[in-house]
Amino acid sequence: MVKISEIIEDIKSKKELKKIEDSFIKQEIQRYLKKNKKIKEKINKEKSFARLKHSKEYKRLLKAIRSLARKSYGMFKLSNEQKAIQELLNYINTNYKNKNINIDFKDRKLIALHKNVLEHHKSTKERLPHYKKIYRRIFKAIPEVTVVLDIACGLNPFSYFMIPDFKHIIFITSELNKEDCKTIQEYLKLIGITGTSVQLNLVAETKKLKKIKADICFMFKTIDTLENIKRNITRDVLLSINAEYIIASFPIKSLSGKKLKEERHWFDTLLNSIGYNYNKFKVKNELFYIIEKF
Repeated sequence: MVKISEIIEDIKSKKELKKIEDSFIKQEIQRYLKKNKKIKEKINKEKSFARLKHSKEYKRLLKAIRSLARKSYGMFKLSNEQKAIQELLNYINTNYKNKNINIDFKDRKLIALHKNVLEHHKSTKERLPHYKKIYRRIFKAIPEVTVVLDIACGLNPFSYFMIPDFKHIIFITSELNKEDCKTIQEYLKLIGITGTSVQLNLVAETKKLKKIKADICFMFKTIDTLENIKRNITRDVLLSINAEYIIASFPIKSLSGKKLKEERHWFDTLLNSIGYNYNKFKVKNELFYIIEKF
């Protein structure tokens, strides 16, 4: 019998997938095998992984799981992301922390390094010219905010300094990958933002959201990805979020630049069926929902 660990290692052999947790890959393999009995039988009977790799059934599995992993984690990342983050962290340490000086967000170099980080993720790069407008719109509609939950946050935490009165807000972020959580936690601590970063698989651990109390939950370009992994999961996620307001967004353009349908009628229908009130606004390439749960 071929070991699942061998399949996981093969799937993660691609550079852009190396940081994904084994547990996530294993979960998706098991989900795939439930639907595809033939490859499951091959894995159970085959003693040689080398022989299994040449079968058409295995190649289909490999392609399917890698595609799903990229949609969940790697598709928005750009090269040299970690280098850009490390340059920012080094600058903060050298010019502020090591000298016991308070962070100055009028420091042009500091702002430039933040923007450089945000340019290393496709979503935050696209959102960069509009962040201040987005946050003004959100926090004008919801003026009294103490805790923000940012799920599947990506590089969004590096934009928090553009939120009005961000130093008076507690931020809880979640990511799929443990190393990404550590990086975000380190940044929040260095910059003097009160907050924590939690490793969370939104598909497998949806119910854990009920334990995280917040005033607002950010879901920036998260829903399409979740639906690609598990159809109709959005309802459970929305119901599990323990926040009065949810800010959900959808792309208006695909990664290739193709224009998408601006209106998400299925999402409107879902919100109406649950009984949530909502308003919408748009920036250049993104549609936002301000959803009131309670």
